[in-house]
Amino acid sequence: MTSSQRLPPSLRRPDLWSAWDQEKVASYLTQTTLKPSDVWQPQPKQEDLLELCGLREALDGGDVHPAVCGLIGYGGAAGGGKTEGMIGAALVALHQIPGVKIGYFRRKFTELEGSDGPIERSQILFPEIGGKYNKSSHVWRIGDVKKDENWNEGSASALRFCHCQYESDVSNYQSAAFDILMFDEATHFTWPIVRYLLTRNRVSRHSKIPKPFAIMSTNPGGVGHMWYKKIYDIKDRADEI
Repeated sequence: MTSSQRLPPSLRRPDLWSAWDQEKVASYLTQTTLKPSDVWQPQPKQEDLLELCGLREALDGGDVHPAVCGLIGYGGAAGGGKTEGMIGAALVALHQIPGVKIGYFRRKFTELEGSDGPIERSQILFPEIGGKYNKSSHVWRIGDVKKDENWNEGSASALRFCHCQYESDVSNYQSAAFDILMFDEATHFTWPIVRYLLTRNRVSRHSKIPKPFAIMSTNPGGVGHMWYKKIYDIKDRADEI
């Protein structure tokens, strides 16, 4: 008995299926490329972030464009979807930019964890685009990975969850090249930390990114409040009186 003969009579004749069933099966059989938008859909402000990063068309499987600027500020009140937007931008970049290397920073590693943290959210989204996670190094990779290869080397796209609690910790990243540098809660960082890490915001060896850029998300306040205002030329209402 053939496999088709084992099927119920109603399934042996696709021409007798409903139009809806025929359309869905045809779509499944012809779908060859997964798009980031099949996995994640942005809110309006998150879509604006993708536009600034040159990743809006890439969300739907299109081209990657140069970011509009090297430093992208992404601010607002708590609960505004900033972490989600950055993880979504990382997902699009990992899927659409061959060889891209991303550094995702919080001041303390514990701030990366938890139910609202970026690590947990990445564990929901990134496997959908073929991501493999190394728990010991906190690195996601997509593509060809050689055994014992440093995360910042090779042709695989990769994201590393990083922290820099003390200013002396910047030495841990002296050999790194981050095509995309993400500061989650940027004003938690001191300016010497940020200044140094921005020197690591450069094109990595195998990356096809048009140009490197950094995203700095923040809530008002924090130890870095003043340097953040200066970089983005932000004025308080009191400054305008």
